[in-house]
Amino acid sequence: IVCHNYRHLNFKYFLKAEDELEQDKLYQLYEDNQSRRLAYRLTGLKNGRYKIKTYSVSTEYGSAKAEMERMGEDALLNREDVEYLKRICTPRIQIRQYQATSHTLNFETKMKAQEIQYIHISYLYE
Repeated sequence: IVCHNYRHLNFKYFLKAEDELEQDKLYQLYEDNQSRRLAYRLTGLKNGRYKIKTYSVSTEYGSAKAEMERMGEDALLNREDVEYLKRICTPRIQIRQYQATSHTLNFETKMKAQEIQYIHISYLYE
């Protein structure tokens, strides 16, 4: 499962050229910055335990753009800087286990604004 808590751009985005946008104020260009809770109900599955591994990229973890902003407003990157970004810009991983009963697996995830998640589900053979 791949999901994205996309938030629409508001009118402010269209008032300036892209190169005039202030990087530290980009959050103001969206209609809202609301989190979203998603509830999944998967049916027709084998009863038993499942491992759900979620990979997440957001402004808090995995975002090269956010890390470049933290490095400095006008960061001119050399090869060393790019290697540093490659090392630290990895998705956050969360692993959970759930029980499927009556051939149904229920689980939830919460996503911050603009967050992207990849959810991998695997059956745990016992």
